[in-house]
Amino acid sequence: GFDTTDATISGMAPNNCSLKCNNESDMLAANGKSCIDKVYNALPTYVRTKGFEGTINAAVRQSTTGKMVYGGSFSYYTDNNGVRTNVKNIARINTDGTLDTTFNTNIGTGVAGGTVQSLALDASNNIYVGGSFSSINGFNSNRIAKLGINGNFDTNFQTNIGNTTTGGFNNGQVSVIKVSGSTLYVGGSFTNWKGSTNAARYIAKLSDAGIFDTGFQGNVGTGTTGGFQERE
Repeated sequence: GFDTTDATISGMAPNNCSLKCNNESDMLAANGKSCIDKVYNALPTYVRTKGFEGTINAAVRQSTTGKMVYGGSFSYYTDNNGVRTNVKNIARINTDGTLDTTFNTNIGTGVAGGTVQSLALDASNNIYVGGSFSSINGFNSNRIAKLGINGNFDTNFQTNIGNTTTGGFNNGQVSVIKVSGSTLYVGGSFTNWKGSTNAARYIAKLSDAGIFDTGFQGNVGTGTTGGFQERE
């Protein structure tokens, strides 16, 4: 993409003005837009980067909507019409390539405190999100969360995993989520669940409501020798 930091563009901005960014924190008066956004918007459409600005780590297609949900480490999406919109590590794209603004509105402030590494759908096209994040749309949600089909945060799931800063998986990241009926199998680099040391070493089983399966965990082991071990 085009690096707008420390860039000067003349003759492309409104009124043929010249814009310069010394850094991303520079602010211009017009509409409270940041300097980097102002410079970007001064570019001709054909110069602008299309698609996501960042990295896509996971993608799923909802069968009921036909739309794609993407997760990763990105902050903007630009469609083929040159419309650039702020997104926060998760977004849904319409079948014509435009951003689904309803989903974007529902996801609010988006994924924060880390990135999205995995996505999965259940039979109703609800979305399970895994990664290294600590919140979604301002709700505490460590490393795993459930969204409704249109991106609404599932607070019941959050309550069951723990809606405090020590809820959910407390370290590492969730790299894989596999949905089987009403069961979630979760894998990653985590070792702790809801503040309990070594309670879940790299693998765990949850219900689709976010209830931790202690029987499963007892079988794989919960101590330092339980579950999967790091390779020497």
